[in-house]
This record gives sequence, structure tokens and C-alpha cells, in this order.
Amino acid sequence: MTRSARLGAALLLLAPLLAAGGGDDGAAAPAAPARDAEALRAERLALQRTRCDELAAAVDQFGHLDTFAGAARQLLTRVDERFVAVRDGVFTDIALENWLDWNEPRQGGPVLPSLDTEATDHPYRAIVELNRELRARGIDFLLVSFPTRPSLYPELALDLPSMTGFAGFCPATPRFARALIDAGVEVLYLAPEFVAERYGVAPDGTGTDTADQLFLRYNQHWTPRGAELAARKVAEYVAGYPWFERGPGKEGTDFTLRTKDVEVAIVWGGTPKGAKPERCKATQVLPRPGRRLDSVRPSSPIVLLSGSFADFHMVSSADFTAQLYRHTGWPVDKVNPKGGIEDACRVALSQKSEADWKRKKLVIWMVAEQAFKRGQPWRPIPIFGRTDPAADPARGNDGGAGDGR
Repeated sequence: MTRSARLGAALLLLAPLLAAGGGDDGAAAPAAPARDAEALRAERLALQRTRCDELAAAVDQFGHLDTFAGAARQLLTRVDERFVAVRDGVFTDIALENWLDWNEPRQGGPVLPSLDTEATDHPYRAIVELNRELRARGIDFLLVSFPTRPSLYPELALDLPSMTGFAGFCPATPRFARALIDAGVEVLYLAPEFVAERYGVAPDGTGTDTADQLFLRYNQHWTPRGAELAARKVAEYVAGYPWFERGPGKEGTDFTLRTKDVEVAIVWGGTPKGAKPERCKATQVLPRPGRRLDSVRPSSPIVLLSGSFADFHMVSSADFTAQLYRHTGWPVDKVNPKGGIEDACRVALSQKSEADWKRKKLVIWMVAEQAFKRGQPWRPIPIFGRTDPAADPARGNDGGAGDGR
């Protein structure tokens, strides 16, 4: 079995088939006995740990990381209005800058900035503290992350002798995820799945279609296919929690699916030179006639902390949130205020009432890989027991907005 196949198999082991059932009042299924739940959790963490180790080894074995770092620095000298042209579309300056900041060793510091876990403005501390607070309340926590365009499509910026064995240019994040897992945090880093499907299948069913990518050419966000892939993999993972039963949303009764070519004309941070609307194939999640799609509901047992990636393609009914509803049957309590995925969503989360928390089973924090970097927005923010949650500013001094907000 190849390394990529083993990675895929590890993820599948985490997720039993979605069970039928569930109610429509926002209440989740009864919890499993504590001992069984903790044993299952230990198994999930062990599989995640293996997954991260396999991925880190695959990235190292492929190599060429120094070459990519040099190419990234060169591209940053040609930035025009936050974008830099590559062979097919653009990369953003923030994606390249944050890649260098996260993946290159600092002189006199830890081996990788991603492992500087003692700093109070490091993502590690914020994530571990949030997990600790939620777990103390009996609420599961899952960090979801994914690579962005430069680390998934490096051949757009440099010549590589072969892509055989390519596992993503992401040396730091699997090691960062491993450190979080060792601290008891469940992490789903979707690099193996994104690498495996980074190009779509050719129209004739043979080979790959290099025009069908997971990220838009002139925008830092994913395509509808990228959003659908991420939602499907998150749903498979969530199905592995012992309390999970499929929610009330059912295809044919509450929503229908339609495959359609959609035109994406929205751009982030201005319009890159040469940008034009992009046609993408999308699986739309549509409400039944005369009804609205019930993909977001504050009473849901599942909270989704996110930024703009959760909403992107909402206008086409193909956004991540709609796809997650399709695959789990559950609407989510979506918390994604403008102002930064790093801190604004946690400030908003801290404003929930005790009555709100009694309904919750799981908090998912979905963070694009490029948002990981040291900075004041990543300071720990207590979620429970705060006397004045609104007093904490929703943005740090250096802004953040690593996912496009």
C-alpha cells in the first residue's frame, strides 16, 4: 500500500457510516458511556498522529522546499496590489508571506516557527486552551485546516523535475498538528485529500483535467469542488463521534442536488490584472420549492467557527456550510463575524449563554493554513466565565484576516 493510500485509509477508519435518525429540535443523540467515548477518542488521536507523521515524511522525501522558498521570495518582489501573476492565475502576497513565516526556521529559534509553542501569541496556545475549556464542559473540539493554492500548486511558480510523490509543500503544518494532537487536540488536516484531488477528472473519464482545480485562479478561495471536498471529509470525521446520528435534513425532503456550471466573479482584496469570471462545476444544495435551506440554525449541536471560506459560493448554493448540511443532515450554529478567523470568532463564541451551551456537542474551528502565524490575534481568549466578553477587541493589533476576512 502506498503512503497516500495509507493516509486515506487512516481517515476512513475514523468515520463509520452515517447513521439514520435524529430529531428536528437541535438536540444531538445521547452520549456514549464516558469510558467508551474516551477509548474511541484515544483511537482517533492515535490515527491522527500516524497520519501527521506519514504526511511530514512524505513532504520531506519529495523535497524541493528550499527551491520553493526561493521562488516565493522572488514572487514577492513582483507583487501588484496584493497579487502576483503565476503561470495560471495568481497567488496572493499573504499566502506567500505566511508560508515563509510559518515554514522557514528562524535563526536562534526553534527548528520551525510552527513549533514555537511557548509563545503566548502562537496559534498553539490559543487552540490548546480552547480545546481544554470545551472538553471540561463535555464538548468535543475539532480543528480543521487545509493547504492553500501556493503549497498545493507549486508547479505554477517553478519548474519541478517530477510531481511523483508530491504530498503538498507543507512541512510545518503536519508537525504543528502533531504537537496539538500530543496535547489532546483533535486535528483534521486535509492536505492528503486535497493533494489526491487537486485536479479533477478529464471530461472523457480518463486522466486529469488541469483546468479543474480546488482553488480559484484569481481569488484566494476554493472552488465549489474544493468546498464540497472539505465538507465531505469533515462530515466523515464527525460521523466517528459516538454521540453522532445523522440529522433531520434529508435529500428529496429538505433539499435537492443539482450539478451546474456556475460563474464566479467575486474577487478578494481588489481585482488582479487579467482577472476574468471563472466557470466552475458545482453541486448545488437547493431548498425545496417554497422553503429555505436549513443549513444554519443557532440551536444546532454543532458550532462552526470560520471565516469567509465557510460562506464562499453561497450565492451559488455550493458553499461549505450547505455541503456540510448535505452530508451530515445537521444545520450548524455558524460563528463567523468579520474581523479575523483568529480571534473575532472566539470573542463571539464567548458571548454565548449557558442555555446555548447546554445544546452543544461539538465545536469545529476551520482555519485555512495560511492563517497560522504568530501574532496578537492568536492570544488565548477565555470562552467561559467572562464578565464582559465584548470588552475584548475583535481584532488584534496586526489584523490577521488570514483567510480573507
